[in-house]
Amino acid sequence: MSCTDEQTNVKDDGQISFSMPLSVAKTQAGIQIDSVRVNLSGPTNTSGNLVISNDSTVASGSFNNLVAGEYSISILAFANHDTVATGSGNATVIPGQITNATITLTLLTGGLNINVNWSIPQTIVYVKDVAGIQQICTINTDSTNFTILTSFSSNPSTIGKPAYSPDGNKIAFYLNDGSGINIWVMNSNGSNLTQVTFNNESFIGERPEFSSTSDVLYYRRTTGAGAASIWRVDINGQNDSLYNDFSGNEYMIEFIGNSYLMFFVHGGGIYRTNSLIDLASTLLISGAQYPAVNHDLTKLAYAGSGFNSIWISNLDGTSPLLLKDEGVFSGSVSFTKDGQYVVYSRNGATIKIVKIDGSAEKIITDGWDPMAKPN
Repeated sequence: MSCTDEQTNVKDDGQISFSMPLSVAKTQAGIQIDSVRVNLSGPTNTSGNLVISNDSTVASGSFNNLVAGEYSISILAFANHDTVATGSGNATVIPGQITNATITLTLLTGGLNINVNWSIPQTIVYVKDVAGIQQICTINTDSTNFTILTSFSSNPSTIGKPAYSPDGNKIAFYLNDGSGINIWVMNSNGSNLTQVTFNNESFIGERPEFSSTSDVLYYRRTTGAGAASIWRVDINGQNDSLYNDFSGNEYMIEFIGNSYLMFFVHGGGIYRTNSLIDLASTLLISGAQYPAVNHDLTKLAYAGSGFNSIWISNLDGTSPLLLKDEGVFSGSVSFTKDGQYVVYSRNGATIKIVKIDGSAEKIITDGWDPMAKPN
């Protein structure tokens, strides 16, 4: 039996979309679910079957043109025409907003844990070893729709930290194609791969950051100024120049809207500047690393001191909550676009996702350096 806070995604037209992983039923109970029926009771009464994927691992579907209001949800899962699991819950349809529903699924024979994901799958970009060659890839958070974006024929000596632009149309990352490490950018579908910097660094190490207008990149350099200064460059490769040397070993910056910056100092913690112009900084969370901010600028996710745990707090660092103590190196933190989940890399080999209350933690895929698409 499983009782989990699940997400219902409501679009402007009143649509609710569902996605339910089914593989756990077979692995834990030897049952292959072949049909899932959803009944909605409320201002609009409707029902229908979810579509089972070809590999029988996911059931998904949508209900459109729903009148706003309160809905009761009931689920029946079938195997060979026999009902094997039931579920129920409630949701409020508010056009253009995301609401939460609590769904309880119970296997009629007992002993089965099923996690139901009521959100539209969201996309992450990451690095993966594909047939012995590291490539930039994308995948949905429900482990579907794996896509290889790059097509390197030989293994790059260094590649990492892909980052989406705020509009989701571009991806930037660092790459050593043999001459040194530089920043590259491409369209989000992998087309138009272009080298942006030509400094041939020996180390960059952290995720580049796009400006709010998506036309400027900020990145870490280890030569030319301080031990780890932040530089800026137009995405067309022009105006590559020092942005700020700050005061120590800065690893990356994060724009907090149009208000100020966050950055982390390796081993020292997360800092914030006074503004985007006044870059004098103060310590926000001691020892914390890899800051990531949700899209409504209310929550901060990060790796805790020692890089082996994932936390969430208010934007000012108050009310910290431990989401997952991995016990091994964990980082490359980002929020999904709805702000309900945190994606991160575990031990440089596995990409995981966890809900912001610490529940529903699972592995998405193998790989490293994930970032969730912002739109």
